[in-house]
Amino acid sequence: MNQVSLMSTSHHLNLSRYLIVLCAITALTILGACSTPRTKPANIVDRTVAAAPASASAPSDSTPQGFYRVKKGDTLVRIALDNGQALRDLIVWNNLSNPNQIEVGDLIAIRSPV
Repeated sequence: MNQVSLMSTSHHLNLSRYLIVLCAITALTILGACSTPRTKPANIVDRTVAAAPASASAPSDSTPQGFYRVKKGDTLVRIALDNGQALRDLIVWNNLSNPNQIEVGDLIAIRSPV
């Protein structure tokens, strides 16, 4: 009975050592990853500047004041944010049943009609 008890204790000690080593390796890996310096700074996009007024655009652009002409890649959310408006307001002002369906060249009201 003494041999069985020794084997069980020995097995338990090996498992405990294994778990301690595993935890130590995991902790060192996490700490090492956190201390790795960045090699390149993150890209920062300045979105504080509002879209250029219609008068500053090219003469061939006939966008009336208070409106925005949709360009390739535009989304209604981005148009709203760039012009300081809420998305829901642009949807109402432009009677849009599907705000995800705007086309290049569409005129979007960006100011309240009233």
